[in-house]
Amino acid sequence: MTTSHHMKQQLEAAHTIAIFGHQSIDGDALGAMYGLGLQLEKQGKQISYFTPNEPSPLFTFLGVKDLQFTFDYGEYDVLIFVDFTEYSRIATFTSGFENYFDKQQKIIIDHHLFDGDVPNATIYRDTVAMSTCELIFELTSEWRKQGENATSQFMDASIATFLYMGIVSDSGNFRHDEKHQTLRLMNDALGTIKQGADKQAVINNLFRNKSFEDLQFMQRILGRLQKDDDIVYSRYGKQELADFGLHRDSADYALYLMVDVREAQLILLGKELDDGVRFSIRGKGKYNCRALAMEFGGGGHFNAAGCTVSFEGNLETTVLHFVQQIKKLITTDKKFSSK
Repeated sequence: MTTSHHMKQQLEAAHTIAIFGHQSIDGDALGAMYGLGLQLEKQGKQISYFTPNEPSPLFTFLGVKDLQFTFDYGEYDVLIFVDFTEYSRIATFTSGFENYFDKQQKIIIDHHLFDGDVPNATIYRDTVAMSTCELIFELTSEWRKQGENATSQFMDASIATFLYMGIVSDSGNFRHDEKHQTLRLMNDALGTIKQGADKQAVINNLFRNKSFEDLQFMQRILGRLQKDDDIVYSRYGKQELADFGLHRDSADYALYLMVDVREAQLILLGKELDDGVRFSIRGKGKYNCRALAMEFGGGGHFNAAGCTVSFEGNLETTVLHFVQQIKKLITTDKKFSSK
């Protein structure tokens, strides 16, 4: 029995289901939660949605409903993790309650590398996929073809829009995919559009609908732009973000502009957090962003990854030291510049 078929049987047998998205939830995790959950609701399942913190206002156009930020540790037939595997990605819920989660039947759908073990879990993992929303679309399309009682016989324009949004979000509007991912990525995106996904709404809200404050903040980030050989980097502080009244996802639009620098092969954006500095790492195919991020306890994909490091005095000092560490890695070890 394939993992896909086993998951389908588990979902069809279940009635009460909790779906989890990871902390600092992004478009892919949010799209996967609702892209799967709303289909299950249409089958008569009782679905509860949980994530440790509120999503970015960028996603309000989707009409997200019933998303909860505290977990009830109730009786569920199955728990579903989308876009993550390890308990640490929902530590607000799991810390001190590992026994609860260990005992529960779990389904995990993820496209990230993970070497650990998760008790009582059916895991569907495909690290070649650009996004978890691709996996949800492919799985539910496959299940729909398997008969009238298949889990995903219900697909509508709203659900397709959630899935398309996740595909676009994780691929950077089709800018981060590698050659071997492109055909699959485009086919899945086209599939959601054929199911009614509102492409224009997704593009307008994620990439075009910027406030005056958004652009002022971009100006500040770009004003700090530095170049060291083929590395381009910048930073912003948490108080600056608060002063402008922006969410971190809005500020991260600067990455799309930084990637356009002709000479840049590696793009780093440092963002101050309460407990460290989060770095978004983007590439154009020369350097392995995932391998670089993993050196600092992070992860991701070849052209898009991230990690968090501890403060070293202040934000500027931390960013400069991180850039020097990255530069040393890419100049001394070929594994960071080859697949």
